[in-house]
This record gives sequence, structure tokens and C-alpha cells, in this order.
Amino acid sequence: MKRLRYLLYFILFLLTILVLKSFVTNSIDWEISDKEISEFISEHNIPNASIKKVHSNMYYIFGDDVIYVFKGKGDFKETKNIRKDDIVFGGLQRGSIGLNINNQDVLLNSKLYSVTINNETRNYEYRGEKYIVITDDRIWNPDPQMTISFYDSSGKSIYEEVL
Repeated sequence: MKRLRYLLYFILFLLTILVLKSFVTNSIDWEISDKEISEFISEHNIPNASIKKVHSNMYYIFGDDVIYVFKGKGDFKETKNIRKDDIVFGGLQRGSIGLNINNQDVLLNSKLYSVTINNETRNYEYRGEKYIVITDDRIWNPDPQMTISFYDSSGKSIYEEVL
């Protein structure tokens, strides 16, 4: 009887350790290494990849017509060919979205872009970047319900897209 009680205590002890290990593993943000990113780019054959770090455990990786959200080996999201007037939109996550800008008018003439969600607009400086990640806590996946607009130096609208 005594042995059975010790065996039960031991089983409870092991279960407690497993639960605590799971909690700690899921609550810590593990940093992604450059090697992991390089291996991912190689495995997915992404030529001329551009990488944007959002958090220590989340990167946007841009290809020609594809945007990946990379959170580690086996934990990624791929968006292909969501192209609107030479801008590829993708990688929609809670709090962020990626843009691959090939629209020459936007690239050459925009100085400002805005994000409007729930009738609230936030403006951001634009410096002609081909790849941008918009981070905004109001962005919600899977239905962003937002408007992204680009403006020239005089405030004239160059491009607008409702997502």
C-alpha cells in the first residue's frame, strides 16, 4: 500500500513537471537565428529575399511575388499573388501586414502613407522602400478592414487600397 502511494506521488510529480515545462516553453519568445532564416530561404528557394524583423521571434521574408511570415522552422505562413496595382499584400497577422511595392509611382513619388482602421487614421513617413511591414495593434487577422493610402509631398493621393 505504501509503495502504491509513493508511486502515485511520483506520477503526480512527473505530471506537474510536464505541465510546468509546457507552460514555460509556450510563454517564452525564442529568438530566431540567422542560420534558421538562411536555411528557410534556401529550402523555399526565395531568390533575392529581403528580410524584415518584426520581433525577436517573427520575421517577414519577401520574395518577388510571395511574402512569408517566419516564426521558426515549420512555423510560417505563405502569401502568394495578392497583387493590386503592382503592390503585393501578404503576411497578414494580428498586428501586422507586409507590402511588396512594385508600383513605380508609389516608389518614386510617395512621401507618406496612412493606415485607416475604424475611421482612425495613422500616418507614417515613406522613404521609397520596396518592402515594408506595417505594424499596428489595430490590424486583426483574418479580416483587416483597413485602408492603406500613399501620398506625395503635397498631400495628393497617389494610391489607395481598401482591404
